[in-house]
Amino acid sequence: MIQLTQKDQKMLKKVAHDAVVHAIYYSEELPISLSKFPATLHSYQNTFVTLKYNGKVIGCMGSLEANQPLVNDVVHHAFSASYYDPRFPDPKTIDPEKIEIHISLLSPIEEIKFSSEQELLSAIRPGQDGLLMCEGQQSGTFLPAVWDSIPDPESFLKELKRKAGLPGDYWSDTIKVYRYTTDSW
Repeated sequence: MIQLTQKDQKMLKKVAHDAVVHAIYYSEELPISLSKFPATLHSYQNTFVTLKYNGKVIGCMGSLEANQPLVNDVVHHAFSASYYDPRFPDPKTIDPEKIEIHISLLSPIEEIKFSSEQELLSAIRPGQDGLLMCEGQQSGTFLPAVWDSIPDPESFLKELKRKAGLPGDYWSDTIKVYRYTTDSW
């Protein structure tokens, strides 16, 4: 994971905010010129952008794979969180200046090896791990920040299964789980 300066982080938050405002008023992604940003923001990095309003999540979009320069990725996910996330309220009912923006840079994903659900629960690092669960064509992920609202590993795993479209008590020997960490601000 790349290390960003506070100036880089502030720049990314500003461009994410501009992307949200642009989405609200123009219903399109904010066009940017990569050359106007420092080289550190040109590196490929997977990100998530979370939008909050009055302390409540109203949008969250991201990618588990880095497929474009960091600044472009943040702009794209800020737009998607404000335009495609069904939790985002009618833009006429909110003040765009009061939307809180949280950006998460993800570490590379690593598979967790386990042979039982109990072994998986023992391998999870509460408060630290973001998890990606895959079973066939179904998948779901929770960022590490979700531990703030679901601190119990059993409940965390149960809700992750539901997010992946599986019953909370589902188990199979073919489930794959991956972990990652984030640097968030």
